[in-house]
Amino acid sequence: TNLPFSKDIEEKIGLRAVEAVKAVIRGNVFISFLQGTVIGFVLMFSGIPSPFFYASIAGIFSLIPIIGTMVVWLPAGLYIGFIENDWLTASILMAVSFSTYLILENLVKPKMLDKKLKLHSFLLFLSLIGGIKEFGIMGLVIGPLAITLLVILWDFWKMYKNDEIKL
Repeated sequence: TNLPFSKDIEEKIGLRAVEAVKAVIRGNVFISFLQGTVIGFVLMFSGIPSPFFYASIAGIFSLIPIIGTMVVWLPAGLYIGFIENDWLTASILMAVSFSTYLILENLVKPKMLDKKLKLHSFLLFLSLIGGIKEFGIMGLVIGPLAITLLVILWDFWKMYKNDEIKL
């Protein structure tokens, strides 16, 4: 109610903001699920006991930037390499896990959020990095939300300038 817009415009801004938050949360949860699933299969094929348990942990930790699934696959790979002395399996486990993390975080997630938020991938990437830097884990939601709100306000301003809406 503090915005200098009509009630109708405020509701539209609010609805688009809610849609943006939902899209970011759904996107992060979906990517987290995919990462956990891939790690689970890799651990299962590597012979690690309780792969579902470790995959669940990897899925949860994948929400944390940079650390992500490494909390699970790095110790598992080192265990297979040093304790079981199977460096081929350890190398494959670590390479597949790291590659999956990079692909899902840096290619799939931005593309998926780009379509849902209607933002350019590079702008979304910058908002994720800036959000994480400034707000930590909550920056995964706050960064894209902030840039989405900026774009929403920009769109409404353009509509106002073109006399498509009145304040």
